[in-house]
Amino acid sequence: MAFDKKNAMRKAERHLAQGKTKAAIGEYKDVVRHDPRDFVTLNILGDLHIKEGDESSAVKCFNAVAEHYSKQGFAAKAIAIYKKIDRIRPSIPEIVEKLGELYKERGSYTEARQQYEKLAQLYQSSGRKIEALAVWKEVALLDPNNIEVYRTIGEAYLEEKKPDEAIESFVALGDRLRKLGRPSAAVDAYNRALDVDRFTMEALRGFVDTKFETGHAEDAIAALTERLEEQPLNHDIARLRTELHIKCGNGPEAEEDLVKLVESEPSNYDLFLGLARIYLDGSDVNAAARVLTMSSEHLLAAGRIDEYRQYVNELLALDPDHVESLRLLVGLCTWLRDEPAYIDALKRLAASSRNAEDIEDERLALSQLTMVVPHEQEYVERLRELNELLGIADDGAGENLFDKQFLKRDPNAFAEAPNDFAFAEAAVVETHNGSNGVPVHAVAEPEAMEFGEVEFADPTAVPLQENDEDRLRREIDSIRFYVDNGYIDLAEKAAGELEQDFGGRQEIDELKKFIAANGGTASADDQPAAAAAEQDAHVEAVAEPKTADLPEVPDTGMVSGTFDLSDLRSELGLEEEVAEESSSDYETNYNTAIAYQEMGLTEEAIKEFQNAAALVDHKDGTRRFYQCANMLGHCFMEIGKPHLAITWYLRILDVEGLTVDEKQGLWYEYANACEANGDPAKAAEYFERVYAENIDFRDVAQRLEKLAVAA
Repeated sequence: MAFDKKNAMRKAERHLAQGKTKAAIGEYKDVVRHDPRDFVTLNILGDLHIKEGDESSAVKCFNAVAEHYSKQGFAAKAIAIYKKIDRIRPSIPEIVEKLGELYKERGSYTEARQQYEKLAQLYQSSGRKIEALAVWKEVALLDPNNIEVYRTIGEAYLEEKKPDEAIESFVALGDRLRKLGRPSAAVDAYNRALDVDRFTMEALRGFVDTKFETGHAEDAIAALTERLEEQPLNHDIARLRTELHIKCGNGPEAEEDLVKLVESEPSNYDLFLGLARIYLDGSDVNAAARVLTMSSEHLLAAGRIDEYRQYVNELLALDPDHVESLRLLVGLCTWLRDEPAYIDALKRLAASSRNAEDIEDERLALSQLTMVVPHEQEYVERLRELNELLGIADDGAGENLFDKQFLKRDPNAFAEAPNDFAFAEAAVVETHNGSNGVPVHAVAEPEAMEFGEVEFADPTAVPLQENDEDRLRREIDSIRFYVDNGYIDLAEKAAGELEQDFGGRQEIDELKKFIAANGGTASADDQPAAAAAEQDAHVEAVAEPKTADLPEVPDTGMVSGTFDLSDLRSELGLEEEVAEESSSDYETNYNTAIAYQEMGLTEEAIKEFQNAAALVDHKDGTRRFYQCANMLGHCFMEIGKPHLAITWYLRILDVEGLTVDEKQGLWYEYANACEANGDPAKAAEYFERVYAENIDFRDVAQRLEKLAVAA
């Protein structure tokens, strides 16, 4: 027979009217048993249980009703029911905690704090000290003016042998006191944390900042120095002291600390900018230039070009003829591959060096100028004067720094360049007259020129400079790292290149034996012989050209504009060699970058990808530039620099021959970078392009919806 709820309710009401409470309770129980979601009746049933003195049954009824209201979001109703329970049983921790949470949810922080304080006392009285401390933390968060609670928590954690939690509480106490304008008390709080662990960085940083703000930076410096004497390799404390010196304007002390720090931890190079600012503000151009010189490579490699340019410009604004600042400008132009600016900077450097009687820098600038602008005779003549003054052979074989950074990175970039540039490149090749060793471009009578035997110096006969020794050691360590991680092919290629740079050395022979012992294909004895044979073949090819094959050159002291470097390359058999070398360099750089990326060394991978990309062109008919640029975009996104990722994605948006999938993937990645860079409009535009062609591509639909909601 079906249950008649209405009839049961009438019976219960009739029993209540007659004072038969127990009979009414029975009817209401039947109603609730058949309809568990009738929480109004369940609440009435709880009230009747109280009337009958059955507190346990009443609490069960009220708890069910309160939980229902709480889940439905009716906080006020839930609070009312929980307060009924609290009046019946005032010491139930779970009920007190529920009340605290509901008051906090409603924004009634005073009432919430009262409930949490009550809960903490309940836990303490029952010996549950850890739970009590957690609740006291909640009390502290709800009452910004209650600072002593953190001290109480910290001391309690110390009693419980929990030093980390105690330190956290004391540091929080110091931070709050500092915000309230009580620096002296804040220092005491930080010192209490340092009593527990004197090398805690959070407490040290708070202590140092407070001392600096109150004009007692010397106390902070002394405290940091004392700790560094105990732990000289603690880079965190060393950086903190360096930062403090910079904030105090202590340039020499900061520089001394920073140089030592960067030697062991190069990632701290960013502090050089703050140090340079001190010197610039004090108009100390020499010191500022010195600091920027030490950090230039790191800043440029990290993509902080605009900041670096700003500092260089400020230096030159203070002293337009400052030689070291002009050297920085030359380096910047070289990195940016800006040929006109590079030439202008070299001219300024040459002029300023001459005025300052700095022969070394003037000669460096002139040696570059004679290669990039060989038609400007004044620089050729001045370089000849300096060489004669210094007793240096005028071999014209200086290394073109701009070509190294610019032309060499893109072999096809100047395929149609004027003959002046061809001549500048030719100047790098050292081809001497057999009798007196005079360079080709300096010979006055071209008809009498002969190619004699080219003598190669024994690389092992020349001792390495100290910086070369350091580089050799670092390279060997890197190659051993490849071997340890299973990159045998990369290790073999790198070892071969190392031998080309340094010649036959015992360290390199031992390295090659190490590679062979770990799975390498070539023995240490085979490779030097092969290299020697290759060198002999190259000598033979260069040593026997015929004079009759050379183009006629007018008697002007300069090579004619009709001279074609490609003819010389073809005659000497160098074209294929250059092409193979370029391809080999690309593969080495690209594979090294992939290896670095797999090992999580993203910044090192970026450097290798950039080197590989510079060796190819997006119109060379291969996929190599697309691959490098795409990987660079991913790497820059990984390190949180979407603006740099955008730069590389833009460079391959117009690459020809992309498949449909590649194009959609590129649009998606470009849109993702734009969104991360704070450009939702551009992101939406390219997400829509993907969506228009492939609605199921990754999560493009959700990304568009997200952008639409944000707009």
